[in-house]
Amino acid sequence: AVRIGRDPGGKGFAGKSGLYSRLAPPPDRSAHAVENDLDLVRSLGIAPRDARLEFFIPEEAGRRMSMRLAELDIREGEPFLHVHPTSRWLFKCWKDEAMAETLDRVQGEMGLAVVMTSGPEEREVAKSRSILALMRRKPATLLGETTIKDLAAVSARASAYLGVDSAPSHIAAAVGTPAVVLFGPSGEHNWRPWGVEHRVVALDMDCRPCGKDGCDGSKVSRCLTDLPPEKVLSALEEVLRARKVVEPV
Repeated sequence: AVRIGRDPGGKGFAGKSGLYSRLAPPPDRSAHAVENDLDLVRSLGIAPRDARLEFFIPEEAGRRMSMRLAELDIREGEPFLHVHPTSRWLFKCWKDEAMAETLDRVQGEMGLAVVMTSGPEEREVAKSRSILALMRRKPATLLGETTIKDLAAVSARASAYLGVDSAPSHIAAAVGTPAVVLFGPSGEHNWRPWGVEHRVVALDMDCRPCGKDGCDGSKVSRCLTDLPPEKVLSALEEVLRARKVVEPV
């Protein structure tokens, strides 16, 4: 059996390179993470024929989420926006006021229902509730109550997805739902959702991407707090028009 891995270049624990039977060069930091992973396969002389992402949703998860959405008055076939506004790393999150305004306008101006999810950690649930407290139009919520497979089932039902640089954004992309993803200190060239139908919203600032946990270690990222709702709404409108969910304005 071939055990292939990246040449650690002296990093990591002693003897790490000995775990592999073949070492590939270090990753290309300018390339997407998916391309870097595929390069490992290519180094074996295997040309990947299909680089599309897939996420299998068990029937049970699909049925469970269909029932929960029906309980929240989201009917089968009804268009809605799935929003997952949190990450376990809060410095990757948008400010509550901007997210609340955006979701209010999605419901009011676009006439689109919103379903909000969050991770199970208390600080993620608390941040989601802080956003809800600022909203005039309360969306349907599934805060902290979905498994990863449940989350995928919700995204698969949605017309579009809105989130930050976190795993749920990649899950939405993997189930084929167009994603609008907000990026701050992390680099979208490495971590954007895989696929051409998705949109990244980020500010053009000399200091980003920096890879830091907020400006000067503050846990708050100015490249996100300064991001205006208009940029996010414009990206959402673009993907929703492409799916013929909203009419051009």
